[in-house]
Amino acid sequence: MPVMRTDLLSNTHALVRLARAVTIILMVGALVMLVATALLDAAGKPLTFAGKLAQMDPKAAMLALRIGAIGTLIGGAVLLVLLRELLRIIDSTSIGDPFIPENARRLRRVGWLLLAVNFCSSTTISAALNGGITFPFVSFSGVLTVLLVFVLARIFDTGSQMRAELKETV
Repeated sequence: MPVMRTDLLSNTHALVRLARAVTIILMVGALVMLVATALLDAAGKPLTFAGKLAQMDPKAAMLALRIGAIGTLIGGAVLLVLLRELLRIIDSTSIGDPFIPENARRLRRVGWLLLAVNFCSSTTISAALNGGITFPFVSFSGVLTVLLVFVLARIFDTGSQMRAELKETV
């Protein structure tokens, strides 16, 4: 079957690849920050902070930076897996029929990964700003997005079943 790429699919594919590159850059930056804070802390060098971090105790500010870096690394890793699944859905859609059972499974994985990314980011932000683990802020739009993806996965599952039934009857 010939590959058919519409402008929308091509642009989406390019944007997802760009998002992967930006995520990797952010993860490298978080890793550098984590190593730098560990080295500066081990050397006993005082750090000066700006904004909300400046209002914290220096040790709490250092902890906040580390929590932010670790959260960025964990969330980035989950996001990279999510974006890989999204690229696979886009690729299968551009090749032909999007209503295949594998795309429904991929969308369910995307839903769970979105839930993990939302939990990770809200927990990291809450912990970093408060200097310790607290109950994370729950994003209404994040929860709504996750639910929407699960509904879309169910639609794809039903569509693939209907497509299979149609092929059997014809």
